[in-house]
Amino acid sequence: GVRLGTFGETVEGRALPLVVLGADGTTPGAVRESGKTRVLVFANIHAGEVAGKDAMLELLRDVAGGAHRAWTDSLVVMIAPIYNADGNDRVGKAHRPGQLGPVDGMGLRENAQGFDLNRDFIKLATPEGNSLVRAIDHWNPHLFIDMHTTNGSKHRYQLTYDIPHNPAAPSAVRGYMRKQMLPAITEQLEKDGISTFYYGNFNREHTQWLTYGNEGRYSTEYCGLRGRLSILSEAYSYVSYQTRVEASKAFVLACVNYVVDEREDIKQLLAKASETFPESVPLRSKTVAFSEQPVVLGYDESDPEHLKPKDYTVEFHGKSEPILEVTRPFAYVIPFECSRVADRLIRHGIPLTQLTE
Repeated sequence: GVRLGTFGETVEGRALPLVVLGADGTTPGAVRESGKTRVLVFANIHAGEVAGKDAMLELLRDVAGGAHRAWTDSLVVMIAPIYNADGNDRVGKAHRPGQLGPVDGMGLRENAQGFDLNRDFIKLATPEGNSLVRAIDHWNPHLFIDMHTTNGSKHRYQLTYDIPHNPAAPSAVRGYMRKQMLPAITEQLEKDGISTFYYGNFNREHTQWLTYGNEGRYSTEYCGLRGRLSILSEAYSYVSYQTRVEASKAFVLACVNYVVDEREDIKQLLAKASETFPESVPLRSKTVAFSEQPVVLGYDESDPEHLKPKDYTVEFHGKSEPILEVTRPFAYVIPFECSRVADRLIRHGIPLTQLTE
C-alpha cells in the first residue's frame, strides 16, 4: 500500500512528509522488518529546484492509481518530496534567474536559518539535516537518490547525474555504479528518448568537464561514505519545466527498476562492503581527469543569441585520488572535553563506547 507519514520537522515547525511504498508502516522498524531492498528518494533540498518534487508527486499519483505494483514484492520505496519545506513556501519569481519555470515562481535554496541543506550532512546544524541523517541511520537504504536542478553550463542533456567520488567510500560500490549501474540506466533512458551524462560544467575553453567537490557535507558523498549506492540527479534548468519533470521522473523509474532487477547482487555487494575494511584511510584527496576523454554534447556559444549544437572532446575531471592516507587504527579515543564530537558521531550512527577506567 501507499502510506503517508513524516520523518521530522523544519526550523519553523513544518512537518517533513514521507510516503512509504511496500511496507506495513512508515516507522524505521516497519521498513527494516520488511526484509526488502530499500530505496530512499528525496527532492527539494534546494527549494528553487522543484522539478524533482513535482516528478515524485506524479510518480506517487501513478502508484496510487495502480502503477508499478511489482515493486512492492521486493522493494520498499520511501519518497520525501519536500525536504526543504520552509524554503519551499517562500515562493518568488526572481529566485532562480534564467531557469525556465515554474511560471508562478519557486522557493528558496536555503532553509529558514539561511543554511544550504546540501552542505549540512556532517555538521548537522539544522533540524532538517538531523532528521534526514537519523532516518538514513535507522532505515539504512540500499539506494539513495537526491533530486536537483542545475543552472550551470549550457549542454544538450535533459538530465545529468553523479555518484560518490570520495576515495574513502568503498571502491567496490563506486566501481559497480560507474561500470555497471549507471551505464545500464543511461542506455535505458536513451531508448526512452532522454539524453543523460555525468554531472559537470565546462571550463571557459570547453576543454574540461568539471564535477563538484567530494566532501562528506554533500548528500551523495555522505551516503557513499556510509557504503550505500548514492546518486545525484540534476535536471537541466534551460529546458521547459515539463521536460525537466518528465526527465526527473524517468530517471528515478530507471534507477528503481534497475534495483528491482539486480537486487540480490546489490544486497551482496553492499553487505560485503560493510564487512570489508581497507588497511588505509584516505583523509585528503585531489580531483584528477579520467584517462578516457568523453565527448560532451554542448553548444557553440560564440553567438549567444543563436546557439548551435557542438560536441566537445574533453578532459573529464571527475576522479578523486588520495593525497594523504593513514593506517586504519583499531579505534579512536576521544577526550571527555570533546563530548560534542562524540554526540555528532552518535548521530551519524557510529558506535562509541564510554570508558569507565
